[in-house]
Amino acid sequence: MIYDYHVVLGVIAASFGIAGYVIYIRSILRGFTRPHIFTWLIYVIVDGTIFAAQLAGGGGPGAFVVLTGAVANAAIVILAFQRGEKNITLSDWACFILALLAILFWWITNSPLSAVLTLTVANALAYIPTFRKSFVKPHEESVSIWALDVLRFGISIFALSALNLTTVLFPATVVLLNSLMASTILLRRRQLARIPPIMNVTLIGMAGAGKSYIGKRLADRLGHTFLDIDSVLEEMHGEKLEKILEELGDEKFIETEEKAIISATSGKDRHVFSPGGSSIYEQDAMRHLGNISHIVFLKVPFSVIEKRIGHSPARLGRVVGLGDKSFEELYNERTALYEKYAHHSIESEKLTADETVQAIVDFLNKKR
Repeated sequence: MIYDYHVVLGVIAASFGIAGYVIYIRSILRGFTRPHIFTWLIYVIVDGTIFAAQLAGGGGPGAFVVLTGAVANAAIVILAFQRGEKNITLSDWACFILALLAILFWWITNSPLSAVLTLTVANALAYIPTFRKSFVKPHEESVSIWALDVLRFGISIFALSALNLTTVLFPATVVLLNSLMASTILLRRRQLARIPPIMNVTLIGMAGAGKSYIGKRLADRLGHTFLDIDSVLEEMHGEKLEKILEELGDEKFIETEEKAIISATSGKDRHVFSPGGSSIYEQDAMRHLGNISHIVFLKVPFSVIEKRIGHSPARLGRVVGLGDKSFEELYNERTALYEKYAHHSIESEKLTADETVQAIVDFLNKKR
């Protein structure tokens, strides 16, 4: 027999869940929260399956709390495609695949209890990508939904018509994990509040070193804004860089680029700058960048740079200072200057793009 208080508690629990999701989705739309798609995609599958299993186990009104979550999670998955976390690591993939395997295991066994056991494990695995992201970037995750979910699932336990392992295990585990998530976010925010924020980052290196590609990924990882100085010059002159260099010549181009660097970067905070490879000849600009940013040299072997641009007349036409020098001589000349001004050097050719970004982040964390 289902007593009225089960229905009342079920409605109250569902209301907490709806409130949490409204706050969370609003935070995503405003750009404050960046959900990890793997976590929420698993939640859709897990919550839908748990709902069916709880109904089969006699859960009654308390089971519908899980259904509201499944529907809301589906909405977050859609938003995560465009506005979510883009840094997907190997561990994220591992958790995602293991969670899917756990779900597949239940489909094979076709037992309500095995469903709850395996999907509880899958749900726990789904937490890991968001937990990892929240530990590194706690300000990109909302506390509200995790805290309200503690209330939602806590109340839902008392709304269950039958209390047994099949009906209680999943919501009890969610209460524990959500409490851990909310506590971690608040603790990490408090810890980071005591540390001076990471200021700007400047990536230097030869043309073809991957400054723009790595810079965009780094900016995304840090929540910074990416600024390509070559694009600034092109916008200022209304012409492509090759044309500007052809019209100005090396010496005048260097003077123009130096002014553009200082002007475009002054007063900026939380930016990733990518100046041209010739910026290393501009002492005032490099001193300026050294004062307002951490300068990281992306060191790529000459053989690799030569393959990328050494046989391309179009790319070589953009290399300032080449003149009568061989390309290798220019490379060695610039490398000495890059190492002189850099606060840190990374041999990025030995790393993947994600590993390069992580190496830069590790360096920045040490400089806090």
